[in-house]
Amino acid sequence: MVIETSMNESILKAIYFTIQFLFIGFLLVNSTKRSSNMLVHSEELTQHVTEVLAATTESSSTLSKNVYELNHNIQDSQLGINQINAAVQNLREQSGFFLSLIEQTELQKTKSLRPLSKRITLLITV
Repeated sequence: MVIETSMNESILKAIYFTIQFLFIGFLLVNSTKRSSNMLVHSEELTQHVTEVLAATTESSSTLSKNVYELNHNIQDSQLGINQINAAVQNLREQSGFFLSLIEQTELQKTKSLRPLSKRITLLITV
């Protein structure tokens, strides 16, 4: 009887441990599947982030080129504005010079016409 009890006890322990090992195996398989799915999802996200970084790098390069061209255009515009400003200043100086020449000429003509106008006035009054 002791042998039967011992054998029954061993069989029950074997069944108990088998059920525990099956449960642990099921948990291990389920955990492995979840880890595998998470790894696949992580790789997809890594690929997506890599694509976003590549697009960002390309956009940054394009923006850098555009900013360089804009700065170059601004410098060219500034040079053009400086040249126009110099031309306007030169025109202003020359206009002032010509205006003073015209005023001097008119003054000389007026001085030379005064004696004639006095003579004409005398002739008309006579």
